[in-house]
Amino acid sequence: MLRKILSFFGTRVGIAILLAMLVVGVATIVKTKAGNSSINKSSTALAVEKIVKKSLEDDTDGDGLKNWEEALYKTDPENPDTDGDGMSDGAEISANRSPIVSGTGHDASGTSTISTLPTFSATDKFSQELFIKYIEAKKSGQEITQEFSDKLAEEIVAKNYEGQEVLFNDNDLNVINNPTLTQIHDYGNAFGAAISTPVPKGVRNEFEILDAIITNGLTESDKEELQILYNRYNSIHDNLAKIRVPLEMRNAHASFIRAVDTIRNSVSGMQNLNTDPIGALRKIALYEEGLNDLSITSLSLKQYFFSKKITFESTESGSTMTR
Repeated sequence: MLRKILSFFGTRVGIAILLAMLVVGVATIVKTKAGNSSINKSSTALAVEKIVKKSLEDDTDGDGLKNWEEALYKTDPENPDTDGDGMSDGAEISANRSPIVSGTGHDASGTSTISTLPTFSATDKFSQELFIKYIEAKKSGQEITQEFSDKLAEEIVAKNYEGQEVLFNDNDLNVINNPTLTQIHDYGNAFGAAISTPVPKGVRNEFEILDAIITNGLTESDKEELQILYNRYNSIHDNLAKIRVPLEMRNAHASFIRAVDTIRNSVSGMQNLNTDPIGALRKIALYEEGLNDLSITSLSLKQYFFSKKITFESTESGSTMTR
């Protein structure tokens, strides 16, 4: 198997993926079909689903209300009796009593309303929709089962609660209409230099950090390292956007930048798991899509240099593009 893997990375498709991995600094499982490469729905997708399902099942204070239900009813997820009246929050909801007002006679149906929920972040928007589904399920006597949780997990990944993202535009590039071979050679060196920004020593890659987050939760150390990685991707984006690009490669170059942005946004999502988990998970779920786009556009770039018979010395930054 190892021999097959090494043989695969000797192909042009394999080389393109290695280039993408150079940018990201992380290995991944890949597969190829008819010369096209794609990323298996594996590590990242499974990680997102694991985080979502765990979040939906967590009941920190053991009061019978899941943490996400506590958010809907405005109760304290770390205090089983928020209003201190001797009855647990979960028991009060079951008795149709308000868990945030001490004493009897307070109807729980008035505890949370759609109008009182915030409307800014992706998590807020999801919470509103979830609240509606939750109330409907409760009214109809539907049990909040594992199947219900699984369906919610799928919806989180599938739906974009943040709205349409502004993508990098091809027209923002500085294009060379009729490039000479020297200009194409310079382009290769500039491109190679832009993507070769090293990850500082001692900083884990984002996938290692995500794995740690799943196990231990998001720590301040994780946030600091993720910020370093985010800044690195920002730098790669800015450097690539400044390069003079041969007209023939405008689309591929812009696609590469957009792929870098997708990876960068995934890192941003990891940073915001505590403050905007729904928006964060959506971004993280697109990580492998960004990595896949990097490998595909890398192949286009390599083929361009080969077609122009452009070569680079091993000491040149552009050697990354053709070796």
